Amino acid sequence: MTDKALIQRMDKLESQLAFQDDVIDSLNHLVTQQSRELQQLQQQLKLVASKVKNLRDDDALPNADASQEPPPPHY
Repeated sequence: MTDKALIQRMDKLESQLAFQDDVIDSLNHLVTQQSRELQQLQQQLKLVASKVKNLRDDDALPNADASQEPPPPHY
């Protein structure tokens, strides 16, 4: 290979490396952001689950077992 060909090849490799570094930085930022969002959603889900459990414990919601309900008035 000539010096010119080697220089062109090095320039191409350096350009590809710079592009890959930029992509990695962008993906890292995205993963960090999604991780924070996931933690927030998990906290919200725990809060909702706790509220639903409290409502069920207070008999504010009917039980899922239909056998415990009285028969409808037309019987």
